[in-house]
Amino acid sequence: MKLHPDTAKLLAEIRKFCVRTGMHDTRFGVEALNDGHLLRRLRAGRELRRETVGRVRAYMKRKNGRHPT
Repeated sequence: MKLHPDTAKLLAEIRKFCVRTGMHDTRFGVEALNDGHLLRRLRAGRELRRETVGRVRAYMKRKNGRHPT
């Protein structure tokens, strides 16, 4: 399945964030949107509303690449 370009871009941003912070997919989804299956669903082709994408990016900005231990 080919992802929508916006979804692919968001996934790439999330992937970089998770690699940099050492955060697992499930934890990212739970902390960002209270959805432990968020990344699995995005990879499966789910598209998010603009407001939700904004919440995800705001979460990453707030965390500023720091992973709480």
